[in-house]
Amino acid sequence: MVQSTVETKKLVEALANAMKTISVDISEIPDDEKTSEICKTAVMLHGTAIHYVPMALLTPEICKLAVLNEPTMIGYVPEKFKTDELCNIAVDIDISAYRYIPERLKTPALDKRVVENQGSNLEDVPEEQKTKEICFMAVCDEGTSL
Repeated sequence: MVQSTVETKKLVEALANAMKTISVDISEIPDDEKTSEICKTAVMLHGTAIHYVPMALLTPEICKLAVLNEPTMIGYVPEKFKTDELCNIAVDIDISAYRYIPERLKTPALDKRVVENQGSNLEDVPEEQKTKEICFMAVCDEGTSL
């Protein structure tokens, strides 16, 4: 039986929604009983689980899984694990994650990309990076951006 693209998309959506209802609540597990695998699984299912991963078990991989699952979790990733790549992944998935990216990682290219997407993102661009070009893009998208 061959499924149409629409049917396949609906099936994938249904499976994704079902996966989100699966819960691996690690908040009640004592830190000394948590393992890397338990934490990784929890973060894969719910990016917000990164809040309950002990610092000793946090790895770049777990941080990436959290951001892939919930892009705004970039704001909770420890500074030592925040990279240009991870920030770009967050913004690629959800443009609103830009506001959680530290200023030191907000590049002119990234600034331009988020303002092109939505002019109101100009408010999250660092002042010293607000060029005429970026401001013009914001105003063209949303006249009230300045």
